[in-house]
Amino acid sequence: MRIHIDSMYGISLDTGAEVYPDLWQKGRYRVELNVELNYDLSEVDAPLQKLGYDIIDADQWGQSYQDKDNSDITAELDETEVDIVSLRLTLRYGDLGEQDIESAREQVESVYEKIGQICQGRYSQYECESLEDAFV
Repeated sequence: MRIHIDSMYGISLDTGAEVYPDLWQKGRYRVELNVELNYDLSEVDAPLQKLGYDIIDADQWGQSYQDKDNSDITAELDETEVDIVSLRLTLRYGDLGEQDIESAREQVESVYEKIGQICQGRYSQYECESLEDAFV
């Protein structure tokens, strides 16, 4: 399943949560959603914390987060040096059995959508019919 995020963040991407073998356990899986955004780290940090993620590591390039209730749910914010985008967001749900993959995928995509809803206030200064118009 692929979802289009154009209307949410104004960058044309075909992004959806993907399934990979777990990084640490054979026979287990992880669901991961990666997207590049035209936001500052602080603009995405606040929604992540509001959604129950705590900072577990920070350095000069970004921050790592972990869900307060489930240590298998993590997020990473990394600043990029690309002109069009300034931040890479990775939402990850690890240590999954096959039966848990679809539920985890839906949860990761839901968190991403909620971050977008929280961040939409940033665009109130633009007179645009949609968020994607803000980058034209």
